Amino acid sequence: DSISTTPETAICAMESFKEKPMTLLVGGYDRGQDYTELNKYIKKHDVLAIALPTTGDRIDTPYHVATIKKAVALAKQIALKGGVVLLSPAAPSYNMYKNFEARGDDYIREVKKPFESENE
Repeated sequence: DSISTTPETAICAMESFKEKPMTLLVGGYDRGQDYTELNKYIKKHDVLAIALPTTGDRIDTPYHVATIKKAVALAKQIALKGGVVLLSPAAPSYNMYKNFEARGDDYIREVKKPFESENE
């Protein structure tokens, strides 16, 4: 859901999978949006949020990473079995990518890579 550029669209995307454990990749270009309701949703529904720059700094989560590559690697480690790993950034992509398509393509490339543990 790389096209998700507002907190409201990220909440709607998570609602689509609300019956499953959720790991959310969230963050992008900061254009001053209010993330209060998104943070409330994340907390209420026990979402494991992995935050990306720069709006990720405003997401209440212990998981902050610098790149999609690192976010996907972390998600592969912490996502709960049977759950969903969802890229729904709640922000535009312009701080790191040309557009949302490039961000989504990068996410897909990283997801398709084999799992690499920290010990390898």
